[in-house]
Amino acid sequence: MSTLAASQTYFLSASGPLPRANRCRVAELAIKHLPRPDGYTTPPPVRPNNRGDPLTPLLQNPLSNRELEDKLIEMDNRLRIALHDLEAAGNAAFKEGRFDEAATHFTSAVNATPKHYTATSSDAMLFSNRSDAFLSLGRYEEALADAERVMALRPEWWKGFSLKGDALHRLGRYAEAIVAYEAGLRAEPGITQIHFRLALLASQRALESGPPDSE
Repeated sequence: MSTLAASQTYFLSASGPLPRANRCRVAELAIKHLPRPDGYTTPPPVRPNNRGDPLTPLLQNPLSNRELEDKLIEMDNRLRIALHDLEAAGNAAFKEGRFDEAATHFTSAVNATPKHYTATSSDAMLFSNRSDAFLSLGRYEEALADAERVMALRPEWWKGFSLKGDALHRLGRYAEAIVAYEAGLRAEPGITQIHFRLALLASQRALESGPPDSE
């Protein structure tokens, strides 16, 4: 990891992740005080009220390139552990039926993820889990948005299509739900869950349309 990339991940204070609004300030400080060619940072002026900026103690003392790199990587590792813990807490809450709490944990993990992190399959899982939580809370539009994020991150994974179909079904957009479910089956033909959803949707539409008119 380059010093510049590492500096952008320096978003943790001693007590945990910084609020989202503070991240730009922290990254700005880190980049501003990257090592000079002689291998040392330029310490910033001492301010009367530093308000707990996590970089201030570090930047007030000259550090070598290697020391700064190691410190930033350490903070990056702490951030990744914190993100993992947030997602684990969300999964535990979901399994216990505490869907609002689960959605809150998943959202915290999403918001705490630096924008420059490369999207991975674990990000797709995070949005998938939050979409499930939103569905359980009746927040169908938000569930739909997360399902589409899953599809964008892992277009070959049936789960995103299934979640999209579930959200559309609950929104009463039945034709679009069928399209989504069928796309999921093209991605993975043997998913029983999607076959069940399609059969359920067909039965519901038949009931809503009523019996055929007799002559």
